[in-house]
Amino acid sequence: MSLGRHNDRAPLAHAQDRTRARRAPRAHREVGLLRRRAARTMSPPEWNFGHVAGLCDVAFLGSGDETRLVTCGADNTVALRDPKTGDVEDSFEDHDDAVNVLAVHPDGAKFATGSDDNCVKLFSFTTSKREFESNVTRFTLPVRALAFSNDGALLAAGGEDSTIKVINMADNSVHLELPTNAKCVKSIAFDPIGEYVAAVDDTGVLTVWALKEIKAGSEDNVQDDDDDDDDGNDGSNATIEAGERVLCATTAPTTEADSPRVNGVSWRPDGAVVAVPGRENDVTFFARGSWRELEDHRLFEDAKGHAGAVATCRWSPNGKYLLTTGADNAAVVWDVGAKSVVSRIECESIVCGAYWRKEGNAVALAGSDGQWCVWNDVVAASLPSPTAVVDASELDFFVAGAKKDDVANAAEGGDVAGALEDDDDEEGLGDMDEEEYYLAQERRRKMKRKMAGKFGGAFGGAAAAPTPQAPFQVGACDAAKKPKDGEKENRRFLCYNMMGTVVTTGEPGGDFNSVEMSFHDTSRAGRAPTITDYHGYSIGTLGEKGCALASPGKPGGGASTVFYRPYESWAHASEWRVTIPAGEDAVSVAAGNNWVAAVTSKRNLRLFSHAGAQRQIVTLEGAPVTCVGKGDSLVVTWHAAAPALVPGADGRLEVEQRIEFAEYDVADGGKILSRGRVPVPPGHTLTWLGHSEDDNRALCFGASDGTVRVRVPDFGGSWSQVFSSMDARQSEGEHHWVVAVATSDNAYSSSALYCVVCRDASGPGVYPKPVQTLMPLGAPVALPENSSGDLEDAAAKAQIAVALASAAAARDGDGDGDGDGALGAARAAADKASLRLFHAACKGERPARAADIASSLHLSNSLHGALKLANAMQQRVLAERITNLIEASMAAAAAAANAYAYASEPSALETPGQFAQQHYSQPASYAPSQPTQPSQAAPVEDANPLGRRKSVAPANENETPTAVGAKHKAGYEATEKPAAKKGKTANPFARR
Repeated sequence: MSLGRHNDRAPLAHAQDRTRARRAPRAHREVGLLRRRAARTMSPPEWNFGHVAGLCDVAFLGSGDETRLVTCGADNTVALRDPKTGDVEDSFEDHDDAVNVLAVHPDGAKFATGSDDNCVKLFSFTTSKREFESNVTRFTLPVRALAFSNDGALLAAGGEDSTIKVINMADNSVHLELPTNAKCVKSIAFDPIGEYVAAVDDTGVLTVWALKEIKAGSEDNVQDDDDDDDDGNDGSNATIEAGERVLCATTAPTTEADSPRVNGVSWRPDGAVVAVPGRENDVTFFARGSWRELEDHRLFEDAKGHAGAVATCRWSPNGKYLLTTGADNAAVVWDVGAKSVVSRIECESIVCGAYWRKEGNAVALAGSDGQWCVWNDVVAASLPSPTAVVDASELDFFVAGAKKDDVANAAEGGDVAGALEDDDDEEGLGDMDEEEYYLAQERRRKMKRKMAGKFGGAFGGAAAAPTPQAPFQVGACDAAKKPKDGEKENRRFLCYNMMGTVVTTGEPGGDFNSVEMSFHDTSRAGRAPTITDYHGYSIGTLGEKGCALASPGKPGGGASTVFYRPYESWAHASEWRVTIPAGEDAVSVAAGNNWVAAVTSKRNLRLFSHAGAQRQIVTLEGAPVTCVGKGDSLVVTWHAAAPALVPGADGRLEVEQRIEFAEYDVADGGKILSRGRVPVPPGHTLTWLGHSEDDNRALCFGASDGTVRVRVPDFGGSWSQVFSSMDARQSEGEHHWVVAVATSDNAYSSSALYCVVCRDASGPGVYPKPVQTLMPLGAPVALPENSSGDLEDAAAKAQIAVALASAAAARDGDGDGDGDGALGAARAAADKASLRLFHAACKGERPARAADIASSLHLSNSLHGALKLANAMQQRVLAERITNLIEASMAAAAAAANAYAYASEPSALETPGQFAQQHYSQPASYAPSQPTQPSQAAPVEDANPLGRRKSVAPANENETPTAVGAKHKAGYEATEKPAAKKGKTANPFARR
């Protein structure tokens, strides 16, 4: 199991094994010695290069002397080889990209391949015909897993499309489509009996589906319920429909789509047991029918198995042995009944392809470095052959309850007391009698089931996969909230946003509800007419031009509907309603400028015009979560993969939701404006999504831990935290229910979080009327020495505002925003906050930090202000560095001015050497001081009496230049004039 799994093998059974070992006949001990000796003396096979490095696969074709080896790899090639010599007899290059996987038809005359070119192809293999036969199916993303059914009638294929297609090979039609919650299907295996198919994905989830209807009460429809706890399983068995999941357990290691750790799943040839890699470098088994994990028969590293994660496992043709490969580059053959290693070899890379020969004692292996080999004499001659027929009793080590029967038999023989004496110090269970012992074991099983139930329930004894977050409507309150005391009606918000509110009111036992719209700005429209609701609207939103509502489908067959009422229209009967196809429910709606959108349970995004015309139907990449809109921007979120279990801050496993988003420009044909991951913190869910209320229209989201994040263009598009409810709480149990976020000030909003402070995390009640509260934004800044947290926080928020304003200016074509626009205002506010930090750094005698802060200033006036502060605080070296920044800024401004002049009117620029005096002019901000020679410098008393005097003068020519000299160099406050020649007036306008 993936959650806190430990070996709870009974100490009584351990002691019993030791007692039996002491009393075992000498012949049994000799067999064990032969196994260990065979494992030690196994010689490694010879490896041969066949393909380039990457995912490879290998299998045997044909039988007898006609047996051939087929390999595939990342060089787009499928090769047929002689297994004895290794020579290539035929090769196929029908794929356009890397060939990842192959599967052999049970008759050995055909094989299928899956590739990065998204295709599954079928090839023929006979003595006279070895050629490409047909295309079986095609995906939109690479194929990673293939498997034929035992009768060859079906072929299952899966990969990065998150869907498994079961193909009917008679006509290449799709027999079943089995959806998964992960990004990639890594391996597939058919039940040898033909009733189930199993698959493992990149998140380590083992899923088993029924291929056909299985009647209640049959041997393959048994649900064990050997405890009396309330786990939701009453022991009754309903009919299992085709395509229904019967097992979903997080048991295998997590991996990547293109990783050689393929999480290979394998059914034992009799179909009674499923083997799958475990998360503790082991192999885990599940029993057919009851689907319980057989914990007492896991293959551990303690038995000299694998030191790394198991990559794949394959049963021998007779089901007695199991071949495993791992991340430790080892290939191991196990005697599963004895839980011992029969043979082991060290390979040169991770073995990602393995196949038993149906005739003989050999295994074919393919490594991730492109090499392959045939491992002959896998099992020592002193042991039963992997193809020899074995008695069914030799495979009965998986029978449920065998341990209890063995203990009972040992008790009859008087061995229990001796066994308990040997293990009286093991886990505190040694002093228990038989009844107490089983009670303790029962408590352990119940505890495991409770842990599994925390993550979405359990199937038998296995932990189920974590449950993805359910879809929700932004701005809606919890529908389960009950009326308060004295209220006969059930009222709740279908929507509460910055535009207004939508409230649904229903009476118990009534045939209809009432939906009321109202606006926060009563001067706009006041309260709109009430909508009589006969459909049971459960979600809604207020857009710029209208209100959209949606209802779910009814159990009796009623279809889901979407309703829209515009605020104003030139035509009568402007409201409209559409019916969603049966079996498909609208789970979230959004409304923007002249459009309405709805996402449905069938992963469809449906777009409608303002007047109700259907515009587009788009299939989402995963199960929808929510959607929001503003203007022409539509944002949709979905589950990109199944939730993962990750370690939390306290070391415990927490569920991490894998949610992605896409922002579309509806007016531009659905052009993607941005796309990426929504980083919901582990252990929490997405609770709010929207655009900022300022001119930046930045994407923001809130999580159930009370944090709010905004998407900024830095680092290729990243998320920055701007609010934490935990830090803003004034009392215990206070929640901030998010309504909107504004990252900068404008005419309509102030930079703050707009929320409703309430005691219930599910949202406020309708009465009393909620009051919006403005909470200041705050970034989780680190506090440097000699600085203030308030200053650091203000500077961090100002930098975020600049980044968002810059992106908005680039998007809207507003130039560089140096004027009075939003970007200019954001830069001025950021420089103001930075200058405060600059002053604090100077006071704290941190000139290097002050220089870094000065380099982040945006405006020239801010740089001059920093120079003033440096001079006033006698920071000469710092003033010199700021002077260099000013000069660089002026040079950049001049270059930009010349480039702009050339772009607007190329003839306006002078040609070198021509008309220099007519066309050349200095930029308005450039005013350098006149150079003077030391011998011509006028005394201080002869200078302009109204000019500012130097604060510091050099003592001699070898002294370091003063900050005043830096001012002259930069052209700032240059008040001195050149000395006038004797005998001439200094006034050029004086009468001669």
